Amino acid sequence: MWKTIPANASGTPAEFDDETLVVATRSLKTFTNQLEFFVNDTYGPVMNVNGAFGGAPVLIHNGVDDVAWTMSEPVGTKWVADSAVRYHSGAASMSFTNGNVNDVMQVINNVGPGDDIDLDGNYVALTMWINVDQNWDDGDCFELYAFVGGVLVGNAVHLEDYFDIDLEDVWQYINIPLTDMGIEASSIDAIRIENTSRGGPSSPTFYLDDWNLQESGTPVIFTVEPSKGTWLHITESKMIFVDAVGTDTPDVIHLAYDQILGATLPEGMLYELYQPGADNVATVTARMKTLADILQLPGWKIEAALSDDTNTTLTLTQELPIPLVLKSEDLDRMQVTIEDDFSAFVMFRFAVAGYEEVR
Repeated sequence: MWKTIPANASGTPAEFDDETLVVATRSLKTFTNQLEFFVNDTYGPVMNVNGAFGGAPVLIHNGVDDVAWTMSEPVGTKWVADSAVRYHSGAASMSFTNGNVNDVMQVINNVGPGDDIDLDGNYVALTMWINVDQNWDDGDCFELYAFVGGVLVGNAVHLEDYFDIDLEDVWQYINIPLTDMGIEASSIDAIRIENTSRGGPSSPTFYLDDWNLQESGTPVIFTVEPSKGTWLHITESKMIFVDAVGTDTPDVIHLAYDQILGATLPEGMLYELYQPGADNVATVTARMKTLADILQLPGWKIEAALSDDTNTTLTLTQELPIPLVLKSEDLDRMQVTIEDDFSAFVMFRFAVAGYEEVR
């Protein structure tokens, strides 16, 4: 109950009443229904674009299936140049098995000092495929950096920042822009990978294949992020693909698990969730190259598949049991990077729905 407490001469209450209530106020929260498309500054919500690399890439190493750069180990003995245990293509890959901290592997263009490759205006990215066998723990760190004439060029990047360390026994695509390494205007003749720290009792075992320097092209990034001063609560996601694919038989639509509406996408698209995103490291990553890649993720299902015998429309949805919250103050965002040629699709859109909370 409320009770008036008389004050003494100084204005302080003469006694304390333990039945007094403490009252606080806070601003009223407002919520509005929200629909957001993944968008790009140039293309808007139109995601059927070409984000593939082009030109003539320089082969760095593919497990010695072809003659390329020469592998050596300045420190350590745990790398194998031509492992036949598993490979992304051909019959071999490069492998690393439970090495020691400070082990270093180098690939050099030819033998000796090597031939300098001028990257300035000629190449845009370093790509490769990685397959983690086991034991890549939080805290394991492998730094990748470039050399020329035995001298460091640019800066090191962490290999683990470009793929999902928790995804084992699956080949994952790595795309490292040369700008990340600070070598886009430099010349190089060698690349090194160094095991700089260990997060568990042993270092991981993994395989690398199909290393290339990419000559041209730029992957295209589409994002969803909350407006300043808001939280975006996402309850549903939806993809829609349209392509010039007819029905195989009347009223029957055949969907191949290893394609998307008949399209074969070697690299596909990379989905990433940055939450919290202040450190700019993705907390969730998923590569989507096929229909199976999407449907294997929790909550995704085929909502509709319609055809007029000329074009087929495929709609995929994901419903979340609890909202996914993106907070503007943490720089949270969802991001899809088109790393393949999606321009053959008649249409591709990706949207999320939910509600916006004004903070």
